[in-house]
Amino acid sequence: RYSGGNMIMNRTRQDLLSQNFVNNGTEILGRWISQENPGDGMTPRQWSARGTFINLDNAASTRFVEKGDFLRVDNISLGYRLPNSITRKLGIDRMRIYGSVQNAYVFTPYKGLDPETNTNGFGVDFNGNPQQRTFIVGLNLGF
Repeated sequence: RYSGGNMIMNRTRQDLLSQNFVNNGTEILGRWISQENPGDGMTPRQWSARGTFINLDNAASTRFVEKGDFLRVDNISLGYRLPNSITRKLGIDRMRIYGSVQNAYVFTPYKGLDPETNTNGFGVDFNGNPQQRTFIVGLNLGF
């Protein structure tokens, strides 16, 4: 499945750049430290208890708007039916082994957990949960 052209306000990323010395994302490591170590040029100097002032929490900023294009590999299934010459020796008419995975992989430039996460219906990812990856393994026997 593919979706293109959509933009997402990554509010989760904005929260993980809080300057309050709390649970931050790794992006905070690119902050300005000194003139010799200016960081990534986007993340400002860290100030204690100044998170709201520095990153404008709860305010929209194009800094946190990202491309939400994605290509999702949704379902992969693989099965194998054992030949009758093997199953008859086991006293079984037929045997099939199978496996499948749902939500196998997502190719996306989006930095958040899942470009299809939408916590308020308006293209804002605010601490949303990604879609689950599900694995199924099975055995079909015929007697």
